[in-house]
Amino acid sequence: MRRSALAIACVSPLIVGAQRKPPALLDIVQERVVADSADAYARNEDEIARVCRTLHCPVHYVALESVSGENAVWWFNAYESASERDTLRRQFQQNATILAALRPFAARKKTLRLAPLTFSTTFRPAQSRPNCWRADARFYVITIDAATPVANGCRFQADDGTRIDLVSVASRDEAVRVAAADPVRSTALAVRPSWSTEPSLQSSPQ
Repeated sequence: MRRSALAIACVSPLIVGAQRKPPALLDIVQERVVADSADAYARNEDEIARVCRTLHCPVHYVALESVSGENAVWWFNAYESASERDTLRRQFQQNATILAALRPFAARKKTLRLAPLTFSTTFRPAQSRPNCWRADARFYVITIDAATPVANGCRFQADDGTRIDLVSVASRDEAVRVAAADPVRSTALAVRPSWSTEPSLQSSPQ
């Protein structure tokens, strides 16, 4: 696990909503929201997503809010290969129009969250349940560094060895219940479509 200097989540592509199998690579960013800043953070993320959609950012990402534990937002960025990741990041970073439009929101974002944590992970099929990836999932439980793979989960492993299990569930209540079984390591998450740029989410309830 490492601290990230990234100011905005939309720096890499995500096609979680469209995929029918786990991505080969998954970048996961956790941002803890500063106390009493939730409303300002939400407005800022709405604007970031609006800019990315309007200017057709060469990136798609999914935002997820914690519904158990501390107030945090998680971002999923998926790739099929390192070359795909590098190409799409480069396209984003070389687009001066998009960067200029996002700059004020990036500056504001720094005041609304603590230093983010980034996990660059690789899917581990041998340690995952078959068919563990649900393309239409709207609720997840994320578990960090469980000794053994979590039941019904997809296991990803970070570059530094951190193990991350993702379990998709049917409802918020189920996510909270599953996370409560290991509250130190696990967090229940709900997809936030209005902060996401994955096209398949844009007709979803906010």
